[in-house]
Amino acid sequence: MEVSFSDIGKLIHIYEKRFDYVASRSTRDVFKEAQRPRSVGGNMPVESGRLRESLTVEGRAGRMKGATSYVAIAAAMRAGDVVTGGWSTGYERLAEYGGNGRPGNQFRDIAAGKWRSIVQANAAEAVSSIW
Repeated sequence: MEVSFSDIGKLIHIYEKRFDYVASRSTRDVFKEAQRPRSVGGNMPVESGRLRESLTVEGRAGRMKGATSYVAIAAAMRAGDVVTGGWSTGYERLAEYGGNGRPGNQFRDIAAGKWRSIVQANAAEAVSSIW
């Protein structure tokens, strides 16, 4: 079977889109998992919502703050980009690890621990889709 340079270019474009999709979707999904309240099966303790709203995420699209700030940052990212995020309430470490007689919730660590399975699921979806 003969393959032309234009065919190779098309394949490269398809694979680049798939890589970008997996990176973007997986980043979004891991932040979504970290932000999921305990009341709906997640690990984020939510009383006032202040912890969720304190999330700051930074990437290609800039720096954004708020409970769903990760959505726009993840949507703008490309494979190979670095995205960082964190919570800033003054009690985020206590909420994560526990202390003063309160158990930790590990909302961040549990979500980060799911990274590999999240990437695998999104990669399988990208491979099975036709672009």
